[in-house]
Amino acid sequence: MNTTVTFSGILKLTPLVLQGYGIVIGAGGLLVIGALIEKHFARNAQIVIAERISAIIKASLPFGVIATLIYFVLNNPLL
Repeated sequence: MNTTVTFSGILKLTPLVLQGYGIVIGAGGLLVIGALIEKHFARNAQIVIAERISAIIKASLPFGVIATLIYFVLNNPLL
């Protein structure tokens, strides 16, 4: 099998790949904002709120990853 990889082929993104980038960038942004908010509350001696934010992030991250994987499997054009 002879597959040619070109620069223009790399830059051509399908809608599914664009959705994937959007989900990854959006989730990363939410996690960074959550970490910054947690840091803010921890510095201001509001430890209970900071711990709750940390617990919410730790609980929601696995569910978000699983939901994203299910989304991509269900929308896979090859299946």
